[in-house]
Amino acid sequence: MKKKVIRLIIIAVFLALATFCGYLAVKLWALRQQLAAELVLETGLQNHLLATKTELDRTKQELDIVNSKLTQALNDNSRLIEEKKSLEMKLSSLKDLREAIRKVKRDISEKRWQEFLGRFKTKEVATVNASKPPVSGNHGFIVKDKRSTYKQQVKIEVREGE
Repeated sequence: MKKKVIRLIIIAVFLALATFCGYLAVKLWALRQQLAAELVLETGLQNHLLATKTELDRTKQELDIVNSKLTQALNDNSRLIEEKKSLEMKLSSLKDLREAIRKVKRDISEKRWQEFLGRFKTKEVATVNASKPPVSGNHGFIVKDKRSTYKQQVKIEVREGE
C-alpha cells in the first residue's frame, strides 16, 4: 500500500509539474510575443527619433539662415535710417534742397556728356582709321554753284470750273 500511495504521490507531482511546465510554456510564449511587439514598437520609435533629429537639424539650419538674413536686414535698416537722417539734415532747408537737385542734374548731364564723347571718339577713331579723303560738297549749305538746292515753292491756284 505504501508503494501505491508513493506512486500516486509521484504521479500527482509529475502531473503538477507537467501542468506547471505547460503554464510556464504559455507564459514564455506570451512574453516572447510581448517582447516581439515591444521590439517592433522600439524600432518604430527609433526610426521616428532619427527622422525627428534630421528634421531638427534641417530646421536649425533654416533658422540660422533666417537669423543671418534678419541680421543683415537690421543692419541695412539702421544704415538706411542713418542715411535718411543725414539727408534730412542736409536737405532741411529749401536752398540746400535746390543745390542738391542741381548737383544731381549736373551729375546726370556729365554722365550723358561722357557717354556721348565716348561714342564720338569711337566714331572719330573709325573715321581716321578709314583714311579716306574728305568728301567734296557744299557741307550742308543751301546754295550750290550759285543755285539754291532747297526745294522751290510752287504756288498752286485752284479755280472752279465754268
